[in-house]
Parts: sequence; C-alpha cells; structure tokens
Amino acid sequence: VPEPTRSDVADIMFGLQRRLLRCFEIHQIVRDQVAVGVDAVARDGIRSQAMGQVLEIPSVLDLENHVDSFLQSAKLALADAGRILNPFFAQQFDHKFNQIVKWASKTFPADHPVVHEVLACEPSVKGIVDMRNAIDHPKDQPLGRLVATNFDVKFVDGTPSLIEPSWGLSGELPRPIVPGMDDIVENILTIGERLLSI
Repeated sequence: VPEPTRSDVADIMFGLQRRLLRCFEIHQIVRDQVAVGVDAVARDGIRSQAMGQVLEIPSVLDLENHVDSFLQSAKLALADAGRILNPFFAQQFDHKFNQIVKWASKTFPADHPVVHEVLACEPSVKGIVDMRNAIDHPKDQPLGRLVATNFDVKFVDGTPSLIEPSWGLSGELPRPIVPGMDDIVENILTIGERLLSI
C-alpha cells in the first residue's frame, strides 16, 4: 500500500479509536452505576416509604444524556469505519452503509470479499444508526423514538423485583442498556476490522 494511502487510513483509524474510546468511557460510567444499584438492592432489598406506598429504587444519574452521547459517538465511529474504504477505492463513504452496499454490489461480483464484508456489516450499522436517528429525528410511530428507562420495579407474586436500565425503539421489547452498549462497541470494532481487512 503506498505511503499516502497508509497515512490516510491511519488518520481514519485514529478517529475511529477516539470515538470508540468515548463510547467505552460512557459504557463504563453506566455499567458502574448499574452495578452499584444492583449490589445495593441485593444487599438491602427494595425499601419503601410512606407505609409501603413509595419504593426506593436506585438510578443511573443523567442516564438520558449518557445514552445520547454514547449513540452520537457510536454513529461518528461508524462514519469513520465507512471512511476506511475511501483511500483504497477513491470513494466518499461514511455511516450510510446502504450506499456502500449498493456501490460494492455494482462494482464487484456477488461472491467478491468486498461485497461479502459490507453485507455482513450492514445489519449492525442499521441498528445503531436507527437508534441514533430516533433521537435526532423522533417520530410518533413504531420504532420512531428511542425509549431509555432507568431502574424500574416489577411485581412477581406481590414481591418487587428490580429491573435494570433498558432501552429500545418505541414498540420494541426493551433490552438492558449495559450489555447493549457492550455489543455496540464490539460490533463497531468488528466492522472496522472487516473493512480494513478487505
């Protein structure tokens, strides 16, 4: 690979690394606060006030802003990942992997590694971008908004049980935030590696 191309790719990878580091930092903040809350309830149970009418449950401080910042950094990291192809193919790609898929499908045979790798990346990219877009451009329709919920309680046979913070698009079954953030960081790392290996 010629030196100018190597230099361009190194710059892109540095940007990707910086964005992922931000995602990881936010993930750690949320993970640690969730762990503190879970440990407190495991140790002391769910306490109540006002003759049992008000339950004391833990919370992750500033959860909504953490979620917003995490997904913004994730989307920017995806844009950096998409740019990995630019120096090699003289293209101008970013987080819009549907455009990368269209380009690859027109440029290479269906069994070519470039086509295979970008198709493998697209579902993960779409999931992350859909979540961020639901924050930036919320819509009153199914999957149109991101719903992030702090600690909550559900009752099983009259006994309160702690539910960890969760997120999902409106209408979806909520998923725990901490493993979700971990999966997103891992997926973006994998996407960057896939595209660099082409």
